[in-house]
Amino acid sequence: MGRLSRPGALQAHCGIFALPVLVNEPISLRFIVDSGAGDVNIRIDVVSVLTRDGVISQSQFLGREPFVLADGSRIVADTRRIRAMRIGNRVVEGVTATVGNASSPLLVGRSFLRRFRSWSILYAREALLLDP
Repeated sequence: MGRLSRPGALQAHCGIFALPVLVNEPISLRFIVDSGAGDVNIRIDVVSVLTRDGVISQSQFLGREPFVLADGSRIVADTRRIRAMRIGNRVVEGVTATVGNASSPLLVGRSFLRRFRSWSILYAREALLLDP
């Protein structure tokens, strides 16, 4: 079995599970675990701060792609390659992320989760299990 993310890191609120995620090491943000999201979603304001601080660069821009949101609406959004994302002791490199607007949630989607053989939420331990 894999190792757990930091015990107690997963927090449930109104049926939504969130946990701290390190993006390119220097910044930790609270992301929602969303197995229905195809990609990681990161807000434009976060991308702006990371770009300003030299944490991400224009070379990580992958282009613009069409997406269908959970409500069925369609958008075209920028995509970026995130150098590294860390949850607990698990690091995934080269994660594709959609850049959402300033009000969109930070999401850990399938572009991160599919890098593991399996993953599960352990409700009693308030932890995310990531099995490499």
